[in-house]
Amino acid sequence: MKFLNKLLLSLFTLFLIVISCKNKEKEKTSTQQDIKKDSIIEIKARTTNSLKQKIAIDIKDPRAILQSERHRYTGTFKIYSSKDGHDSYFDSEDKNTIKVKIGVPNINFRIYGVYNISQGNKKGIVILVTDGTTASACGSANNFILEETFLANTILDVHGNSPLSLENTTNLNVIVFNEDKNSFKKEYINVIKKRFLRPGKFDYTCRDYRINKAIVQPKQGGGGIIVGIP
Repeated sequence: MKFLNKLLLSLFTLFLIVISCKNKEKEKTSTQQDIKKDSIIEIKARTTNSLKQKIAIDIKDPRAILQSERHRYTGTFKIYSSKDGHDSYFDSEDKNTIKVKIGVPNINFRIYGVYNISQGNKKGIVILVTDGTTASACGSANNFILEETFLANTILDVHGNSPLSLENTTNLNVIVFNEDKNSFKKEYINVIKKRFLRPGKFDYTCRDYRINKAIVQPKQGGGGIIVGIP
């Protein structure tokens, strides 16, 4: 009888030891998961902060339009360059620096891409802008000016080739294309390029570039022609 009681006591003690070990292992695993979770959150926070810092450095905020220049930006996404003055132009001496001012409706608009659509002596670029929405901006008043400087030799075509050259160039066509980044497709640039290269005058007013509804249906844009000045 005493032997049986000792055996039962030993088995019960062993059972308690096993349960205790499992609980400790469970607590260890839980602690490791919490540490891993905290690490992931910390990494995400660092990544987000780095991204915000990069955006703050690389992307310019639009500035409020001045009353003295409002009459020059009456069309959505209009670029002003005429015989009376040039807010947008390219440097006729270095043949590389391009300065652009674009009239935009709200302070959320940013430039997120630029493509070369030139062919032969007909020179043109497409500047992609968005305010982060899919809403049309056509017909909206220009309340802000988005300014940017580009280097021609860094502006490539949709295939990442053919850098823009401004040698022996007097006019550069600038097409501003409003499209949400998540909806943008490179095929849209080919659509605009086909329209641009057609004989006749290109329409720079805020308009629809749709050619084939089944394949591509880009939103609206504007722009203008800029010239080289010293």
